[in-house]
Amino acid sequence: MFLGMLAALMMGFIGAPAATAHDSLIGTAPTEGALIDTAPEAITITLSETPLESSGLELSRIQVTGPDGTPVEATPVTLEANVMSAPTAMEAPGVYSVAWRTVSSDGHPIEGVFDFTYEPASTMPAEGTAASAPSAQGTESEEPSVAPEAVAPTSSLDDPVAEPVSEETGSPGSVNWLLLIVIAVIVVGGGAAFVVGHRQAVKADARENGTE
Repeated sequence: MFLGMLAALMMGFIGAPAATAHDSLIGTAPTEGALIDTAPEAITITLSETPLESSGLELSRIQVTGPDGTPVEATPVTLEANVMSAPTAMEAPGVYSVAWRTVSSDGHPIEGVFDFTYEPASTMPAEGTAASAPSAQGTESEEPSVAPEAVAPTSSLDDPVAEPVSEETGSPGSVNWLLLIVIAVIVVGGGAAFVVGHRQAVKADARENGTE
């Protein structure tokens, strides 16, 4: 019994280093939870050791899933020392999920998943553009209200123009009064001339008759 317990303990000590010998993840690009505005040319996974790879077996894979849940076309993974990478093409903005797997240097499979958000710079509204848009709408909305105001002064300017017309209509009356005055002067002058002439004629007749 004692020998059995000792053997079990020895096996436990021997098995512990093997369990902790798996390669570990050091980092990813893009990083977990990152917000990027430029689409990366490739997804990279950096491990603590160089994973196993056998030509044609495709032991290492990187699968990207788009915002709509559709997997992006998988591409062959390239291994360079402890870095595995795969080119990818992203167009739609949103949250992308990356699932990867490979075989650790100790022969055990390892895998992981991380997400990042892609927001192209062209889809992000600029502050200057957002601020100018309301002002442009405000200018357009003011144009109909300005038009009646522009018409109102035009109609009001027509009223003073009507006053000279009334003066022109009154001018015949003033001419009539002047004409009557001239006629009266002529009549009075004519009457006075007639009286003076008549008196002179009477005096002349009196001288001829010797009665003056």
